[in-house]
Amino acid sequence: MGSNTILFCQRLFLTKQEYHLETSSRYHFMAKTVVNQEVLGIAEKKTRPITINLRKLNRILDRLYVAIVRSEGLYKTVTVATHAPQHIFYPGSSAVQPKEIEQTPQMSLIAVNDDHQNVLMTQVRRAPLIVVEPGTEEHIRWLWFATLTDRREDSMQVYKAHCKIYEDHSEFYTKEVSYISLVDFRKALDKKYKIGSPKDSAAYWQICAYTLFSKFDGDPIKLLKHAGWSVESVYLWKQQQKKSVEKGGIGYDPIPGWGRKLISLYFLYLSEYGYPLPSDVFASDVHAQAIMIQTGVVHYGDEEVVSSSKLAEILRKAISTSNLDKKREVTLVAHASWLLGSTCCDVCSSRRDIPMMCPLYNDCGGRIDTSHYWKKGQWPKKLPVMNKGGMRPAFGLPTDVVPRLSSRGVQKVIPITPLFASRRLK
Repeated sequence: MGSNTILFCQRLFLTKQEYHLETSSRYHFMAKTVVNQEVLGIAEKKTRPITINLRKLNRILDRLYVAIVRSEGLYKTVTVATHAPQHIFYPGSSAVQPKEIEQTPQMSLIAVNDDHQNVLMTQVRRAPLIVVEPGTEEHIRWLWFATLTDRREDSMQVYKAHCKIYEDHSEFYTKEVSYISLVDFRKALDKKYKIGSPKDSAAYWQICAYTLFSKFDGDPIKLLKHAGWSVESVYLWKQQQKKSVEKGGIGYDPIPGWGRKLISLYFLYLSEYGYPLPSDVFASDVHAQAIMIQTGVVHYGDEEVVSSSKLAEILRKAISTSNLDKKREVTLVAHASWLLGSTCCDVCSSRRDIPMMCPLYNDCGGRIDTSHYWKKGQWPKKLPVMNKGGMRPAFGLPTDVVPRLSSRGVQKVIPITPLFASRRLK
């Protein structure tokens, strides 16, 4: 007896009401199963997230770390002392001091007045700027406000501008800045000093100054210690303070503008002056993010566009964990990444010596377009890629390049191949 016949016989012993209940429940279960399968299928298709290839990540970080430790290639001449903006530019540094005048103040120059008569004019020497010693509380406080405005900007210009601000208005780095008109303050940052995002920067600056001077005696170190002295602890303290008073907060963000990336960057700066470095620190700036995309460490999954803030946080966790596991010195990895990106990547295609300078030459597919990062804070999936430097024609060798057609027929194709054999990670 077939299964359908048995089922039919069983249903003969059911009442009409029981039959409808049994039938409706079966169809409801079947429909629910189909819907769940469809939902799961759609969810599974849409939830392929951005991922990190950990094997490649460790290889890339190892190569950067070994190169900077051994001072190989680029790092023979490009160092933190000579190229890092936080060391080049600070109030009173040699980079911002006025040039020495060859003549003494007593020496005179000959000039011509309106009556065409020779007049003796005394050469006036400009007084040197007040030097803020690196590592002092005053310098640490100046660095706090400078780092706050270092968001998707040219870092060299940011710290250079803050030196000029300090020279003209040192009160901007004291509690007095909280009482300045926000409109006037914003105009000064925008028109005179060219600080990026002046509307946000001015508001963030004043609120951070109020918090710093009203609760922590103007000392960023006290604030960080109070918050827990780690990237996650400071960020969680920030979020807790934003809650209402009834829930234990103060109702607003006490240090707006300070995300995990900037907190990491400031901790890295502090570590250069002897302060302990938390284990969860890594500032994933434009160069770190671009390098990881160029070398195939980042896989987009189903996402067409990834925000720079999201990618920065993913990379911070992955890189800080890798550094902790492999016992790399975090500051050296951070310096290696920034120095490579800021001095070599943008000019890679025009440098013939790049295979000998770049520790990642054989792993990198070429510099990607970073304009979307600067303009919108995004990384689209398909970005234009520049040719790598150190390439030469391979004459007479077979090629897979499709010849281009023109009005004169097929043009001769000269393939471009790497000067040195490349073996990319897979």
